[in-house]
Amino acid sequence: MHLREQISYDAPIDDVFAMLCAQKFRDQVCEEMDALRYQVTITAVAETATVRVSRVLPAEVPDLVKKFVGDEIEIVSTEIWSAPDAAGARSAQLLIEIPGKPAQMRGSIRLDQLGSATLETVEGEIKVSVPFIGGRIEGEIATAIRAAVGLEEAVGTAWLAGGAP
Repeated sequence: MHLREQISYDAPIDDVFAMLCAQKFRDQVCEEMDALRYQVTITAVAETATVRVSRVLPAEVPDLVKKFVGDEIEIVSTEIWSAPDAAGARSAQLLIEIPGKPAQMRGSIRLDQLGSATLETVEGEIKVSVPFIGGRIEGEIATAIRAAVGLEEAVGTAWLAGGAP
């Protein structure tokens, strides 16, 4: 299942990238998600970065999906950010996994400058390798990712407006 979501931030790319690579920002997003437990690891080298976020959330999903994941669901996302291109745009390889389950999303994140704003595009393919019900579970994962992107947008907008801790 293909997923594409966009966020617009009223800030330059460098500010948005710095926010996405800030430990306190990632912690705040996990807390706003009501994560039961989480761990954020950020490794920056020169103009690149790897951001890994592992979070355990209550499985607030339909019963069919809950049978697949249980009462809690661990989600691990890894972003591998490259240096800016000639135009200043940034991109990352994105992998979202549910450890121990045959479910993942492979894709990308891109930051583009549009005037004074930055457009963040999250795009990828969700795949659940479970016969008969995989497509339905993919739809539930897409719904959860859309909600997470919306929450990150709300936290990010406040952060960039001066609400950063």
